[in-house]
Amino acid sequence: MEYFLRDIGNMAWWDVYRPKPEWLPEGELSADVFKGLRTTNGDLSIYLVNEQQDSVNRVIAALACTRDSISRIDYVLIPREVVEDEFRVEHTSGNTADDEVNGSHVDVVELTLSRLADFAYLVRDYSDSMKRVPERVVKSEIEKGIETNRIQFERIRKSLREKI
Repeated sequence: MEYFLRDIGNMAWWDVYRPKPEWLPEGELSADVFKGLRTTNGDLSIYLVNEQQDSVNRVIAALACTRDSISRIDYVLIPREVVEDEFRVEHTSGNTADDEVNGSHVDVVELTLSRLADFAYLVRDYSDSMKRVPERVVKSEIEKGIETNRIQFERIRKSLREKI
């Protein structure tokens, strides 16, 4: 089965693993979730993965290489057909240090505020598949990618290269 992986920023923003604030109406999401759904020109970046952990870890390592420092990454997996049934997607090249991961990049396109909210509710519907990759695992996956030449060291963000 194929899934789309989306970095969600921080699971705590999704109120999945903590008590719901009293002020938040039942069934609603806090506006904090939008911190983890940054768009560019109305497009939201996601990656196609299979259900194998190696596929997920490779994307996580590639995403981490676009950051300024190594830190944990929280993500969600949503079945491919669910996203494609609900949203318009376009295959576009990613911008990571791993060319194969770049080839699995997809944009959810033409998102208005209400459509982005729809995507947020979809993420919440799949909160059971939210996972956290600890910092030590992220670092290990980056190192493995460099050693196997999947990750091109010179394309890692400069501030991160100094920490590897």
